[in-house]
Amino acid sequence: MSISDEHDLTGRLDQAFQAITPRRAPVDQAVRHGTVIRVRRRIAVVAGLAVVAAGIAVPALLHHPARQPVLNQPRHHDVTVHPAGRHAPAGLIASGTVGGRRWRVTADKPGTSGAAPGAQCFTAVTLHDCGTVTAPTRSDPVAFMGTSNGPTDVAYGPVSAAVSYLTVRLADGPALTLHPVSVYGTRYVAFAAPLHVAIRKITAYSARGELASAIPFNGPDGSATVGLWLRPGQTGLRRATQVIGSGRTGSRAWSVTAYLGPWGECLVTRGGGGTSSGCNAVPSPQGTTVLGSASGSPGLVYGSASADVEHMVMTLAGGGTIRVRAILVGDQKFFAFAHGQGQHSVRWQAYDASRREVGSGRFRGL
Repeated sequence: MSISDEHDLTGRLDQAFQAITPRRAPVDQAVRHGTVIRVRRRIAVVAGLAVVAAGIAVPALLHHPARQPVLNQPRHHDVTVHPAGRHAPAGLIASGTVGGRRWRVTADKPGTSGAAPGAQCFTAVTLHDCGTVTAPTRSDPVAFMGTSNGPTDVAYGPVSAAVSYLTVRLADGPALTLHPVSVYGTRYVAFAAPLHVAIRKITAYSARGELASAIPFNGPDGSATVGLWLRPGQTGLRRATQVIGSGRTGSRAWSVTAYLGPWGECLVTRGGGGTSSGCNAVPSPQGTTVLGSASGSPGLVYGSASADVEHMVMTLAGGGTIRVRAILVGDQKFFAFAHGQGQHSVRWQAYDASRREVGSGRFRGL
């Protein structure tokens, strides 16, 4: 499969880079799944895509501005949250209502209910999920996790010892106040909101005042993702939005859009009817790195690129290559590409405008 704005891709690519012997990168780049703060679990898995041209699909790559997602018109939904009281059932973190619908978040004892050693299971409304709990850090007072259950978006997570309480400001109502509760030795908070109502700001307070605040990324699927916490006075990245890759593979359209702002860097992938969002908590531009991927057919791969990168060449396991442009969004460059069913990438090389190699690495876990 190949992706390019230019004509005669395969022939020119082979001629241009045949004589180049890529040097080893200073740092071997890996897929940084750990830096993606939260990926929605509601993504539909796409399958059954036909691959053309002897297994190589050639989509038309488009690069154009994308609008920020518009989620709702204010309607003042009835949203409440109540932390677990002294006589609450074991494991209850919080409960409340959203538009008259009751919700609750409970935690099972770590290592039970099917959780692996060191992991923990949670039930949000009716969804049961297990995994490793990320502890809050000095810069991140809350390590939010979350999922969506029908029309309700639920967020929960452990808080640092310095947090006394939090406020959550919705786009169309008063602020919710969250009080941490201790569950199996860990302090947690939880809240819920209507899926398509934007969350404007979450603020964490200590006994002395404001610790940090987060402007969540409100994705086009209606979900909110907390990626970057800002200290009082910090503003984060300036807002910018751009489609960094799009096209068609077989009969399916796909795209990857970068949204930069006070939430950090968020990348939204769309393909085969599925949409997912992932946010990277970075306050400044970064180098050439594979940030992650979206499984399915087509499979999507995306990442960041250094300022001097003009394009990249991806080598597939079967020997084919893909040429991908680096797209500037705000102060950061990104790349994205798609490959067909049964294909995967094994190596990347980055080149500047003079076709000089400026970096290389291998794909891991793709």
